[in-house]
Amino acid sequence: MGAEPVSEAQQLDNFFEKTRGMTIVFCHSSHFYLLFER
Repeated sequence: MGAEPVSEAQQLDNFFEKTRGMTIVFCHSSHFYLLFER
């Protein structure tokens, strides 16, 4: 088997794997921004 092009789903999987921690931080900070907006 040769090298196959990575499927879009696989790329998304890898992306979410890498950014999971950052996403949690982002969600928390956006939540704080919403609190400050009021």
